[in-house]
Amino acid sequence: MSYLMDTIEFRERKIIGGDGAYLIDEDGNRLLDFHSDTGASALGYNHAAGRGALASMLGNEIPIHSINLYPFKEREETAEGLCEATDMDRVFFCNSGTEAVEACIKLARLHQHRHGGGRNGIWTLRKGFHGRTYASMRATDGPPYHTEGFGPHLEEFYRWDWDDIGAIDKNAAAVLMSPVLGHHDVMPYTQDQLQSIRDYCDRHGILLIFDEVQSGSGRTGAWLYAQKVGVMPDIAALGKGIACGFPAAACLARGDVADTFTPGTHYSTFGGSPASCVFINAMLDYMTPGFLKGVEHRGKYAMDLMYSLGWFNEVIGEGLMIAGYSDVDAREFAKRCEKEDLIIGAWRVNPIRVSPVLDIPYEDIEKGIEIMDRVYREMTR
Repeated sequence: MSYLMDTIEFRERKIIGGDGAYLIDEDGNRLLDFHSDTGASALGYNHAAGRGALASMLGNEIPIHSINLYPFKEREETAEGLCEATDMDRVFFCNSGTEAVEACIKLARLHQHRHGGGRNGIWTLRKGFHGRTYASMRATDGPPYHTEGFGPHLEEFYRWDWDDIGAIDKNAAAVLMSPVLGHHDVMPYTQDQLQSIRDYCDRHGILLIFDEVQSGSGRTGAWLYAQKVGVMPDIAALGKGIACGFPAAACLARGDVADTFTPGTHYSTFGGSPASCVFINAMLDYMTPGFLKGVEHRGKYAMDLMYSLGWFNEVIGEGLMIAGYSDVDAREFAKRCEKEDLIIGAWRVNPIRVSPVLDIPYEDIEKGIEIMDRVYREMTR
């Protein structure tokens, strides 16, 4: 029997280790990971950056946790480094992406309350995914099993379609969206599209929140996709790949919104722990401008190879956040790929999600796509 509260269908294999872009099962098989847990294992497994972070903790006697009543060197350094890297002004550290989204929503509502009140409405883009806690779940446009049976939902959450920005209440507190849609599909919004929502929010005093839990931390070739397109939000959420796979996340803000949280208004016991900050710092050090350009180049290389196979109807992506659409059931395709020691992302009929580790060797990109091609041709004989 399992002692876990199983909320996923576990595969038969048991993982015992990892090496770079590969996971290793108990039989010694090496599985090439084209999923990286939706980008959480941004640098893969047993990476030098993560090992260096651990060595730094041990060598400098940095504690795993420190009481939050006092400043701590690593936390101060990480806050400064992360704000500089993202062009934001202040940061609140959390433990997961969904917590970061919760903090963003609380920050937006509190800011509006302190500037006249009467604004509580949170407008979210259809097809968006923002997490599984109560506010983030309410903000998510997901299947019924995400929301049914959990009791009354939080009030004043609304949806809008991209082609109807004018439907957003002009007295809304905030608009929350992912600038690169990542809920099953991958849809990068353009600079012009994001500027249109930025302008609408500015005209009506609405705060703009970007959920960059998937698209941030280097996944699209920048710390924030917002920086890449030159349209900045008031508040942003980071998570998943922010800390070499260590559980960490951040709510970032700029301008006068950044001064809204004051002592007692929000809190996280483990957010910004010395351990998490050491791992965030490792990512900050590793993700040089040259490295981020490499992410973009690898993404283009992977997309070009996928197109060249001839059986993808469409390949959409930004950096190493890629979706390929074909005429096979992506879920069955993923199962067959796993038998060939390749892990891909698939939650419904389409698309096939590809999000490998950010510094995946080019030969491993080629190997994974060769396996995908072989599996497709076997399925469609």
